[in-house]
Amino acid sequence: MAGYSEARRATAKTQRSDDAHRVVAQGTANLGGRGRRATARSDLLSAPAEVIPERPPPPRPASWPSARHYLAKEHRRRDIGSRIVVLDLGAPDRPASAPPVIEDHDGAAMQFLVVCTDHHQQKHFKTFGTAWRSAKASHQWCDRCKRELIAFHKLHARVGG
Repeated sequence: MAGYSEARRATAKTQRSDDAHRVVAQGTANLGGRGRRATARSDLLSAPAEVIPERPPPPRPASWPSARHYLAKEHRRRDIGSRIVVLDLGAPDRPASAPPVIEDHDGAAMQFLVVCTDHHQQKHFKTFGTAWRSAKASHQWCDRCKRELIAFHKLHARVGG
């Protein structure tokens, strides 16, 4: 800020932080004692006589499709071209031929299945987030994806000269 002395900047900041409209907009939690006094003097923060409770969201019509689908997400690796799908085994539109939900050693349901459709390898996961991250890193659990990725990097490696 050219043209302002250090004292001028400090004064301007003090004036801005004491402004009643600014105190209302930012709240008083991190303004210190000065802000609380300015808010107490201000009639801008008058609380309403009664608080209106929030309404619950309207129910979804029966004609709307379910938010969960058997084919939860699909990923195509740009480097090696493999197609990876994330399947939700607990979805209502799951076909009868789909594999069942399995449990891990702790008894928790492994509800999501990640399948490498090119190499016919699969892995189960508890949550969609971990399944989706694993789908994007299929070379960590699919041996053939790993081999193809190594071959891709060998082919496209830069040769230093």
